[in-house]
Amino acid sequence: MVLTKKSRLHLNPTPFLFSLLLLIFTAVCTTISPLHANEKLTDKEMASIKSIDADYAEHFGSVLLQGRDGRIQPIDTAALALMKKVTGERSIFGLSYNQVFVGLISEPELWQKLPMIRVKHPKLKELLGILESDEYFTFNDIYDGQRYKLDTPARIARSKTKSAQDAFDTELLSIEEALGLLYNAYSGESLNIFPIKGDPSNAWTTPSKAMKMFSRGEWEIVIELLENNYYGVKDGVKNGDWMRANDAVEAIKAYQQKNGAAIIPPKSKVNTELLYNKYNIFERLIGIYLVLGMVLFAIVFASLVNPSLNMTEVLKKPLALLWLAFAAQTAALGMRWYISGHAPWSNSYETMIYISWAVMLAGIVFANRSKVTAISAAVFASVILYAASLDWFSPQITQLPPILKSFWFTLHVSVITASYGFFGLCALLGGFILIFLMILLMVILD
Repeated sequence: MVLTKKSRLHLNPTPFLFSLLLLIFTAVCTTISPLHANEKLTDKEMASIKSIDADYAEHFGSVLLQGRDGRIQPIDTAALALMKKVTGERSIFGLSYNQVFVGLISEPELWQKLPMIRVKHPKLKELLGILESDEYFTFNDIYDGQRYKLDTPARIARSKTKSAQDAFDTELLSIEEALGLLYNAYSGESLNIFPIKGDPSNAWTTPSKAMKMFSRGEWEIVIELLENNYYGVKDGVKNGDWMRANDAVEAIKAYQQKNGAAIIPPKSKVNTELLYNKYNIFERLIGIYLVLGMVLFAIVFASLVNPSLNMTEVLKKPLALLWLAFAAQTAALGMRWYISGHAPWSNSYETMIYISWAVMLAGIVFANRSKVTAISAAVFASVILYAASLDWFSPQITQLPPILKSFWFTLHVSVITASYGFFGLCALLGGFILIFLMILLMVILD
């Protein structure tokens, strides 16, 4: 989404959902002056932001929504994707990504003042008018009065081909995407949570669009759901009583089940996706594989330096941990397969994590012949998973491309892709051997 001065959020004193209620009951939209970029949060406002209950936020995250590609997924997944894109982290200000998402949609005028959008390039920081030492900027920082600061450079960046875009252009366009996600959250346009009755394509819609599309009786039901959730959150923040808000979440779920059951995934699949998001297995394995690889290297190196040392028993524990880590990666791949309904190699991110799995498979298969193979596999898999975690790759679960909707082609892709892992490990081991032989030759010649 491209932000322009025409798309600037003019927020009401009350959050978006409550504005909808006022629109229905009074047919009047009230606005205030746009927020100024130099406005800072008061201690009271910051306390309000941090008062969002973690359990309620997690409960709200289990509500389903329809993504842009039509996939039904928990809000938890959308909240995590937004958080990673905007901040690069899974939490900020001591709040989880679900707590942040609840805050964005319930108190957008406060969250626009918070520095939470990650920026690295010095030229971008200069454009935004923040210090070079700052790592984050606020949503309000993108405006100078009514002027969108990034408009001209963003147009120039978009006019270039991919190959012609430099680091500044790439980060600028990534930030624009993050701003679009935030804008949709502030305005409620990311909440495709209401199934459209009788729709032939089984589409779901947002609160604002439901107001125009639904019958009066159906919209009154939606109003009640939104009202109970809004006031439930207000009660929770003010008094610590989240019962009404949690009841509202269950009511929204019941509404979805009643009107959108045709495409709602089984509860087991939804729970699996929530667990997959929560445990973040692939990113956690980056450090685990690297540490185990280094430990195994130290043990093997010690045995080479002093052959009298018996390291057989010592090697068993880190090798067992390595096998457990591989089992966890296999389980995570299986979870992703179950959630998406297709083999997990349909995009670049899945290709990377699948290749890292193949590398570890090769390392474990040949570990009994050579412990160096296990070491190389662990380190190499760690590097691949780290690369997959970078901004270049999107970890979102996507629909399977039509070309892969064939058993034989899927089998072909799986074998070919796995071979990259085996080939990469062979290349790494070959490089180690060449280096070892060069060092040995230099010692002999000396």
